[in-house]
Amino acid sequence: KTYYPNEFIAASMSNEFSNTDKLREFYEDNKEKYFKKPNYSFTHLFFAKGIDSEVRSIQALNDLLADRVPVDSDPYLLGKNFTDKTLEEIERNFGNNFIVAFDGMELNKWSGPFASSFGHHLVVLKDFEDGHYPSFNEIKDQVLSDYLTLNKENAVNQYINNVKSEYRVIINPNLKF
Repeated sequence: KTYYPNEFIAASMSNEFSNTDKLREFYEDNKEKYFKKPNYSFTHLFFAKGIDSEVRSIQALNDLLADRVPVDSDPYLLGKNFTDKTLEEIERNFGNNFIVAFDGMELNKWSGPFASSFGHHLVVLKDFEDGHYPSFNEIKDQVLSDYLTLNKENAVNQYINNVKSEYRVIINPNLKF
């Protein structure tokens, strides 16, 4: 029996992908995969760990809140502006003690100082997007892509199993490696 992989895969996928109801069902069955975690956009000022890092950061916060002269902070290797970062990404860049800074923080208001393993930070939250499940229409193209990929993987596995069922493998018991 002759098997042609492309024909087999194409036949197994047929026109199912154009069925919106089937895509919606796929979305609902796999909804956890599409959850968008909360994300934060913020600016921070860094004060390198040292004897006076906390004192310098407190003075800088007072200056910022009073609209005084520009603050003299230290450079931070990863920069000072961060956009659309999840708490996991923030933890990876600043350490797990730092993420408490984002609990209940007000938008566009300097807060701190917050300690990290690197020193102290002042933070202003520029934007926040709560975690949510996007609507089906927002991510329909991604759902379609995932659906087609899964169907193709299933078709390939079925094809391989069909081909394997046509053969019998016998290993010589006397074979030595």
